Amino acid sequence: MRMALSMTVFDEEAMLKRLMGDVEHAVDLVGLYQQHGPELVQAVCRSATNGDMAGLAGAAHKLQGATSHVHGECLKQVAGQLECLARANHQLEAVALLQDLEHAWRELHDALGAFLQSPPLC
Repeated sequence: MRMALSMTVFDEEAMLKRLMGDVEHAVDLVGLYQQHGPELVQAVCRSATNGDMAGLAGAAHKLQGATSHVHGECLKQVAGQLECLARANHQLEAVALLQDLEHAWRELHDALGAFLQSPPLC
């Protein structure tokens, strides 16, 4: 089951607005997310493929929350959908959505990497 996804991968403007324009804080936040994001995504994938719906719900919720801090809108949406599927005990649909999760993760990872390479000056 493929879900409709937001087209916004990374809303840099919204993140900076939430951080009141503090570029240094944004760079630190994005760096931490880039460092810890892969383990969050792996926990989601592992729980889904192992049929651990309670673990999936928790891992997806954690990923969604962390992703909201960097305004990774598409990945946040996929994580939220996975959490809902897990809470409804829809393992097959959740596993089918992992491809969207990986795609959204790669796009966000690339966008955040570009941000770190060339953050705004002010």
